[in-house]
Amino acid sequence: MIRIAHVEPEEYIGPLLELWNRNLEDRFPLDEKLLRQQLALDSDEKILYAAFDCPKTQVPGRDEVMVGATLVKRRRRQNPDGRIPALGNISFILVDGTSRRHGTGTLLLAKAELWLRDRGVTRLDFGRDRYHFFPGCPQDGSPSSLSLEAFLLARGFILSGAESDLAADLGLLDLTALSTNTPLPAGYRFIFYGPPLRASLLAFFERNFPGRWLDDTFEALDAGMRDKDLALLVEESSGKIVGFARLYDTASPILGPGVYWRALMGSTPGGLGPIGVDRDRRGLGLGLAFLRAALEELAHRGVRTCVIDWTDLEAFYAKMGFAVWKRYRMASKESA
Repeated sequence: MIRIAHVEPEEYIGPLLELWNRNLEDRFPLDEKLLRQQLALDSDEKILYAAFDCPKTQVPGRDEVMVGATLVKRRRRQNPDGRIPALGNISFILVDGTSRRHGTGTLLLAKAELWLRDRGVTRLDFGRDRYHFFPGCPQDGSPSSLSLEAFLLARGFILSGAESDLAADLGLLDLTALSTNTPLPAGYRFIFYGPPLRASLLAFFERNFPGRWLDDTFEALDAGMRDKDLALLVEESSGKIVGFARLYDTASPILGPGVYWRALMGSTPGGLGPIGVDRDRRGLGLGLAFLRAALEELAHRGVRTCVIDWTDLEAFYAKMGFAVWKRYRMASKESA
């Protein structure tokens, strides 16, 4: 007998990690630090539904095994225009390999959709949530990913677009040659964030990247992100911030998407992203030069395997040796 229940995530960290890694550890190995971070930092309304296998001879709640789970979210943050969108997210939906094709996933999704409808949600995305695990439906050809895709399609989700996580071995890059070929133009400096720059940084984001990148960056700063994990490009004549990049290495206190799956990335993993340049200074070669400087910084920290997450700019990053590591397709549906 399968029992579906609303549970408090923090009380089921162990069973949830066991369920996840029984099924996804070879491609998306989840650890307690990342799981707790994603739950703690996200201010969107959320609920975790779990499926438990409860044999008829047992009493519900005792000696049950978690065989499925879904983390569901309802957007709380405002868009840049001040509106709160009627948007929900299925952060993940997992069913144990031995329990599939018995309606468990359908029961979990039905609970999720009912909860979201009660909160006025009109569109539902798989992944793409704040403090996400997946940008979309993984496209790795594994049985579990193929099963997830078929499940979503059968329940009205539409798959579209393509995004990728990219990876490169920084130890193979000729940083001296890259520095010669892609120097920062005269008049610009690569620096790190410091608290006195907060107001200038906010103005930069409000002008160029209002919304998610702004929210995520300032929430990370307030949660304890190191100053050196936020690189900035500054115009020397005015002191104006004209670019930013998030950096991650093995000692970064806030885990960014580039290092979510660091257990697969060797002993010296690192990540980069997001990265962006002032809209009025694009087309000047600043973006590529700033990217090169950020990668050089990570290499100096000892990073070898570096991941840039959730992008469709494969050709741009290929100039610095990056190639596709993981692929995803966006998945969404209209909710009645």
